Amino acid sequence: MTCSSCKYLKEEKRVEGKVCGACYYCSNFDKYVKGSDNKCEKHERNYGRNNYNCDKIYNEGLEYYDDDKPIAIYIVELVLFVILAIILNICSF
Repeated sequence: MTCSSCKYLKEEKRVEGKVCGACYYCSNFDKYVKGSDNKCEKHERNYGRNNYNCDKIYNEGLEYYDDDKPIAIYIVELVLFVILAIILNICSF
C-alpha cells in the first residue's frame, strides 16, 4: 500500500509541481507527501476513494518534479557546452 490509498491523505490540499506532478497533504505527518510514497506505520485504507483516484494520485506522485531553476540557467549551460565542444574539436586537429 502507498500513500495514495491512505485516509490521512487530503485530496483537496494539493500542491502542483513546477514542472509536472503533484503532492498532497498528509494530516498524519502534517506535511506534503507524494502519493507514490510507501505507507507509514499508521496507514489506514480509505475505502471512500475509488481505484481511479488512487491511481491518479499515485501517478502524480511518481511524476512530481519541482524544478526551481530559471530557464536562463539551462541556456547558459547549453552555450558553455557548445563553446567547450567547439574548442575541443578545434584543438584535436
